Amino acid sequence: MKEYTNTHDLMGPDSEPLFGGLRHAGVTGRDVAKALRLSPATVSKWRRGHARIPADIQVFLTLLLADHVDRLGDMYATWGPAPASWHLSVRAGMEAARDALSEQENRNRILPPAAVHDGARRFRVWWNAERIAGDISAKPVPAVMQAALQAAL
Repeated sequence: MKEYTNTHDLMGPDSEPLFGGLRHAGVTGRDVAKALRLSPATVSKWRRGHARIPADIQVFLTLLLADHVDRLGDMYATWGPAPASWHLSVRAGMEAARDALSEQENRNRILPPAAVHDGARRFRVWWNAERIAGDISAKPVPAVMQAALQAAL
């Protein structure tokens, strides 16, 4: 039986830290594909490093991660009483997402200004459309959903 020594062994390597951060924030590859109006296969190729992520998309995904980290932080702050194990699990996931966001922001410093502008514009258009449609919400990671269900019983 193989022992897993890190998340790359357990979940497979990601080409950019933002993919691990999005996973910790509860954002799936299908969610990313839907937001970008692309196929999940394209997102999978980016995540695995089989295709290069366009710089503007990298900026968009970094902003998407930042938005979800903020929303999860707000949700956690107002959640109320819960078992200590739940709090530890959620905080660990949020910290992992924040660490990935910080690492990705450092990597993004070398991107061309035009790509940063285009990615930010794309994110703003997406965010406004989602807000109007009422689809923006922090999707709790599976551990959060499971703990909430158990607490309700």
